[in-house]
Amino acid sequence: MANKQIDMRKIKRIFKLHTSGVSKWRISQQLGISRNTVAKYIDFFKRYGYTTLAGHMPSHHRFVSEWSSERFIAWAGNIGDSCQGYIMAILDQKQHPEQSYKSCLGVLHLAKKYGRDRLDSACRRATEYGAYNYNMVERILKKGWDKLDEGADDNLEMPEHQNIRGGKYYE
Repeated sequence: MANKQIDMRKIKRIFKLHTSGVSKWRISQQLGISRNTVAKYIDFFKRYGYTTLAGHMPSHHRFVSEWSSERFIAWAGNIGDSCQGYIMAILDQKQHPEQSYKSCLGVLHLAKKYGRDRLDSACRRATEYGAYNYNMVERILKKGWDKLDEGADDNLEMPEHQNIRGGKYYE
């Protein structure tokens, strides 16, 4: 009976019985299907869960199943420590890291256009802002904010001018 198709109503019934606490063996007896088939459907389609079966994916999406969080983290580590930390933060934002792979890929591909050093600086600045997405890093790079020096404003001297009152005016 291998590869025998099961009616969708039976699949729904499997879930309904399983969520009400009926054992896999009892479900298989009631529906007239094997225990292994019942177990397979319960494991594949956990309530409110995601499935990652390659057979259920379109062929043009299957290549994504070869990606992993470790792959993106290692790639970002080759760019710089700030970039690696940023990619790890993006991956941590989602319940399922697979949902953030495209964002990670977009950020890492910015190194081709802007260079590794600039991307690492942009990731450092985006981390300071607390914004963990592709659009923020791209905006920082486009506007050149990654090149700005944070401490440059601290050493500005006030010009001499008659309209500037100074600290003694308020005493």
